[in-house]
Amino acid sequence: MCSYSNPVKYLIAVVLSIVISGSAYAKEGDSIFLVGQIGIATGGDQLVGLTYSDGTTEDIDGGDGDYLNVGFFVKPFSDRNFETQITAGFKEHKSEATNGTVKWSRYTVDLIQFYRFENFRIGFGGTYHFDPKVKGTGVASSLNETAADTFGLVSEIDWFLGKREICEVFLGFKYTNIDYEFNGRKFSGDSIGAHFGIYF
Repeated sequence: MCSYSNPVKYLIAVVLSIVISGSAYAKEGDSIFLVGQIGIATGGDQLVGLTYSDGTTEDIDGGDGDYLNVGFFVKPFSDRNFETQITAGFKEHKSEATNGTVKWSRYTVDLIQFYRFENFRIGFGGTYHFDPKVKGTGVASSLNETAADTFGLVSEIDWFLGKREICEVFLGFKYTNIDYEFNGRKFSGDSIGAHFGIYF
């Protein structure tokens, strides 16, 4: 299992590498677009079960989390229907109470090959999650577990809402198939997410 003393700096380095590699990857005549997504996902096995002082309960599952991805995609000059997209991001679910918090977080890198139709696109690819971590504070401070970095599969479909002056916005759904391993125990992180996106 890899260890990252500062995952934020590591993620910034990944994003910069993605942008640089995008310039190198594109051939003459290809088009490169910057892309960003923000969304929410749910699913997978229960990682943590919480019980609050008023008797209510909450589960944190392996696929739960809000996510933010940034990166680029390339349209080859030879076939404008294909789009190769690479993004780096952060996914987190946070439960807060007056006497403590529990946070389930991980950093992500996605590589997806899309086929673009007129108003929508569909794609399949891989995802890599690093520094997956469950961390608690307050009464939940005993929770401090980090899973092994892991690889999974992802599929996505996006609907485009029309072009603006300098950008195009879209709505989409993403399915992720992935497992996390904590101290030899595997948990499903499979999830279905919905997101809003924009590209320039």
